[in-house]
Amino acid sequence: MKILIYSPSFYPNIGGIEILTLNLAKAFKLFGHEVVVLTKSISDGSSTEINIIYKPVTSEFVRYYSWCDVFYMPNLSLKICWLMLLNPFKKWVVTHNTWYFNPEQPNYILATIKQLFLFKVTNISVSNILAKSIWAKSIVIHNCYNNNLFKNLRSVRSRDFLFVGRLVSSKGCVDLIEAFKTVLESYPNSKLSVVGNGPEESLIRNKVNELKIDNSVDFLGPKSQVDIGSIMNEHKCLVVPSVGTEAFGIVVLEGLACGCTILSSDSTGLVEAGDKFSIQFQARNVTEMAAQMKLILNDDTNINFSDEELVDYLKIHNVKYIAEKYLNLFP
Repeated sequence: MKILIYSPSFYPNIGGIEILTLNLAKAFKLFGHEVVVLTKSISDGSSTEINIIYKPVTSEFVRYYSWCDVFYMPNLSLKICWLMLLNPFKKWVVTHNTWYFNPEQPNYILATIKQLFLFKVTNISVSNILAKSIWAKSIVIHNCYNNNLFKNLRSVRSRDFLFVGRLVSSKGCVDLIEAFKTVLESYPNSKLSVVGNGPEESLIRNKVNELKIDNSVDFLGPKSQVDIGSIMNEHKCLVVPSVGTEAFGIVVLEGLACGCTILSSDSTGLVEAGDKFSIQFQARNVTEMAAQMKLILNDDTNINFSDEELVDYLKIHNVKYIAEKYLNLFP
């Protein structure tokens, strides 16, 4: 099968959708299919085992669209929908990783156009709660994590809390810093590591300095997937304090696979991602987050599951398993 993928942002850019799409593309190829990716991203010269066309021109869009059996998009881009005029019978598959009617970024005209277009394609939603927001029929396939990189390698962990994500307001890192300040009052030797960067990094660093906890918080900057897996294995707990709408949460799967206790907000899809294997607190509730963090340090949580249950859960979220579910929807 010839599979064409269009992702405006792709490798070497780092983000949940970019990583998910790269993992799926590699898996499609391993299953014996031909894969080409078109992206607006700029190449860094490294090899990915995938045929990636960076900054494609119109003729390349037309060429590869004519070539493919299936046209796949992780999230719908209306800017490329003109391709359908070339062959309206081509199989289109779109994965939805975000809400189209997002109260944080209201754009109802564009959102309505996207929703209407969805009646013409095969839709995949990464969580049940997201599927309910799609007007057209949508099949639920959870996100996958890279099971080759994220594994539980340590029983003894030297560090306490870890945040991994973009430093933007919706990810809730400021709330985590405030909660951690409260934790330090009872556990002065505890540590928090922050992995990632973003436009709010200065604000978050200033908050750390303002609260005078800079000796207890380490900013590690952006890291590769390999490095993140290693860092997760050094920590007891991964905190995912998102305050915005989360469609699912690959980082939750990665943390579980690395043996971290998962503490997340109840922000939409994060609950579905963590299932019974994570601890939740009310989003934006700093007091409740801090209380749960103290219970984790005291090994006094009420979370209960067997190793076998976790293995089974992770098995149905590995790359091969999820890629096969996608391929079953392709011709």
